[in-house]
Amino acid sequence: MSKSCCWLLIGYLWLSMATFATVSAAQNSTSASTSSGTVDLKTMLENGLRARRKADLAFIGAVVVRVEEGQLPERLVKSTFEWARRKNPRFPFPFFHRALVIQSKKLGVAI
Repeated sequence: MSKSCCWLLIGYLWLSMATFATVSAAQNSTSASTSSGTVDLKTMLENGLRARRKADLAFIGAVVVRVEEGQLPERLVKSTFEWARRKNPRFPFPFFHRALVIQSKKLGVAI
């Protein structure tokens, strides 16, 4: 097999694997979507903040309830979510928790 043929085969295999990974990722992201094509707030927070403990999941549930009741602005929750993920990508939940508690106290909302 010639050198150029070998590189062509490697390139083809790489391209087919990249295409498969893209299609697979797109299918996974749509499974957590609502009918409008956007991920619901609870799923976004649980997955994006890497919440695993029962206490963390309960806090996220309480935040979602406050947003649905209109006590907490969804924009505030999402901006705090993005900030926490930038602050510490590996462990964003503690940053989200602390910042949201401080912000909600300023609004007079208990979480």
